[in-house]
Amino acid sequence: MALPNSTFSQLNRTLAAAFSGDVLRVLPDYDIYERTGYPRNIPVQSPDVAKQITADLRDGNRLLRMVETLIDIDRNGYTGRRYEVKGLNRVIAEIEDAGYYYDDDTELFMEGENNRTPGWGYLQPGVNYDFSFLKIDIVKNSQIVRKYSRQLVARTYNDVKKLTREIVEGRNGRL
Repeated sequence: MALPNSTFSQLNRTLAAAFSGDVLRVLPDYDIYERTGYPRNIPVQSPDVAKQITADLRDGNRLLRMVETLIDIDRNGYTGRRYEVKGLNRVIAEIEDAGYYYDDDTELFMEGENNRTPGWGYLQPGVNYDFSFLKIDIVKNSQIVRKYSRQLVARTYNDVKKLTREIVEGRNGRL
């Protein structure tokens, strides 16, 4: 699901206001000088840092991960220091308007019920994920099919499928 331009604009303003160079400590492998082309002897101003990070997040489709990190920093601080991420609530509201919600248990953005993309959503290269597989076997299926009407069997199996879907998706799983 694509996020609107206003979400990226709001994140740009939030990053520029919330941090100076401190935001770069959160991204240890991120070289702002390489990304912007600024000479290393010239400090990069926070509006330029914010603009570059926002552009890179858009290109890499990683905005949600960054906002999840900002939520954690806003709630818990970073390296023992408290930060107030100004404008974060507006960024979250923009993301929620696009059909996502923030799950406090997993500390991740999830697709809303009416906005699920088919398949696995977004998986990032080089990241390990845990998967579980479920197989449902109906005991004595052949006898059930012979004994009961086709409509009753179809309705019952559809109910089992619906119940399985509700249970799996209720735990943020995918079928």
